[in-house]
Amino acid sequence: MSCSVCSKFEQSLYSTMLHKICLTTFSCRRFATSPAVLKSFSSIPQPRVVGDKHLNDLPDACKVPLSVPLSGLPEASYVTVVSEGDPFKAKITKFNSGLRIASERKYGEFCTIGAVVDAGSRYEALFPSGTSHFLEKLAFTSCEKFQTSEEIVKTLEKHGAIVDCQHTKDAIIYAASCRTDAFKPVLEFIADVMFNPIFSDSELHTARQVVESNVEMVNTKPEPDDLLHDLIHAAAFRDNTLGLSKFCPAENIAKIDQKTLLSFMKTYYTPDRIVIGGVGVDHGQLVDACNEYFEQSVPVWQRRPELLLQQIPDVDKSTAQYTGGEIRIEKDLSNITLSVNPFPELAHVVMGFESCSFMDEDFLCFSLLHSLMGGGGSFSAGGPGKGMYTRLYVNVLNRHHFIYNATSFNVSYADTGIFFIRASAHPNHIDNLIAVLCSEFFRMKENLHTEELNRAKSQIKSSLMMNLEQRPVIFEDLTRQILGSDVRKSPLQFLEDIDKLKADDLIRAVDRMLNSRVSLVGYGTLKQMQAYDLIDRAIVNRDLKLLKTSKFYFT
Repeated sequence: MSCSVCSKFEQSLYSTMLHKICLTTFSCRRFATSPAVLKSFSSIPQPRVVGDKHLNDLPDACKVPLSVPLSGLPEASYVTVVSEGDPFKAKITKFNSGLRIASERKYGEFCTIGAVVDAGSRYEALFPSGTSHFLEKLAFTSCEKFQTSEEIVKTLEKHGAIVDCQHTKDAIIYAASCRTDAFKPVLEFIADVMFNPIFSDSELHTARQVVESNVEMVNTKPEPDDLLHDLIHAAAFRDNTLGLSKFCPAENIAKIDQKTLLSFMKTYYTPDRIVIGGVGVDHGQLVDACNEYFEQSVPVWQRRPELLLQQIPDVDKSTAQYTGGEIRIEKDLSNITLSVNPFPELAHVVMGFESCSFMDEDFLCFSLLHSLMGGGGSFSAGGPGKGMYTRLYVNVLNRHHFIYNATSFNVSYADTGIFFIRASAHPNHIDNLIAVLCSEFFRMKENLHTEELNRAKSQIKSSLMMNLEQRPVIFEDLTRQILGSDVRKSPLQFLEDIDKLKADDLIRAVDRMLNSRVSLVGYGTLKQMQAYDLIDRAIVNRDLKLLKTSKFYFT
């Protein structure tokens, strides 16, 4: 059996010596395991490197533990670094108009800049649902200074820029990554698409097609994560604020036009609802650019009121009211595979309760609970940091063969939040799945051992700091914190606060959560799913026997 690395060489002394080098140095021994082959190489002397005495005096590196320095090498010299304090310290400037500018240093050739607007689907109660969805798809189309796609592409390519726009339930984010020395023209482009969009008929036609395709994809995905997250909010908050759909309903696709979009922007794209952020740019230069492109700019809706609706709704200042409730969607999911391999028939359940806002003192408690519960799919490659010791893996996926997926989530907003578990199983086991989820919520505050807590803390801290190695993540964290609270709390402070959490803090958060009414979503074939009132009664009484499952009996 010959080494694959050396198979191309002829059987000569040179190739034999090269073969031995592969066996000893490149760990190819598993490709040539025959004792006879190994014996034939044992008498060949090890080649020596001529010209560097350090390399010839090295010991066999394979026999030295990684924790022990190799002998024979010159001592390493280390550069002394002078600490500059908190590396996440932000600089914030606020104009008289209410516009806020925030920056954070980040060394390198590229930067991330953009704007976050206090808008989104939660503010669409007085506008057609789906307006924010359209604004996302029309974000970087023609505007007054850049009227053709060729001009836009040429400008972005010239400065090495990548742009993106995303809308959530409570924000619309415009961002760009570009060369640091060229951030000003890119910021000028962002300001123009925000304040002076054209929204031509051809662009609206294309956007309608994109939105329609997007909605169709959300509703036909084999694993409908986005749809389920939208539905659990609708069940928890009914038809108001956070319960309004993030996706445009089919009946509104043709209704949303230029006047609707510009009227929405006039209401919500005001300076006091916008935060401009920059990561890796000089704060003074960013402030000067914002003053020129944002503060001194007169939006198109002020200059051309004929483009607006005759009656423009005021800002919706409604506070999100958690109500709890249920949404069931019966749908045949037995044949939704998108490939030659059949996808298993599943029914999906989402169960959740009210948590808290990101301004609440229990915010980190719920974040730690999310890390503690973890979860994922029934198949995972494992590996460090995958959360294989989280409760949903240990207690649910490893013990119940019929559960395909179980994952926890905690989503917080300015005025409330929701903690939920999304799970999937075959439709015949949907009643048992609900019983298992209820059991995990009941047991959430039990046996909170120090080892488990420390593991969850390490998980959430490492996730936080690793994510904050990326400029776009820093940008969103910086701007959204300032948008919601007017200050930027350092990640280092979060680490200290996480370390201070104790089991009693989590028990308090669990009790608070379970005192709210359950929110429930069922999607798929739901014949085996218990009635909502029965599930609600079982949760209120903490009695799993009331669920009357088909195969599981709880004592």
